[in-house]
Amino acid sequence: MIGISNADRDKAVEFIRAYASMLQERGMRTTTQFNARRMALNLAKKLERKQTLPVESKLDKKQKQPQK
Repeated sequence: MIGISNADRDKAVEFIRAYASMLQERGMRTTTQFNARRMALNLAKKLERKQTLPVESKLDKKQKQPQK
C-alpha cells in the first residue's frame, strides 16, 4: 500500500473533483467521457478522508444514565 499525506490526499480529491466538473461543463457526448467522469468521482470518494465521529467515553455514558 502506498502512504499519502493528508494534505496531498486533500489536493488530489480537489483536483479530481475539478476534472469531473470540467467534464460535466463541456458536456459528455460519448460513453468514454461519461465513464471518465464517473470513475473520477468514485476515486475522489475513495480518497476522501473519513470524518470520524467523536466516541463517547465511558464517563460520558455513566453521566447520561438516569440515577435510581
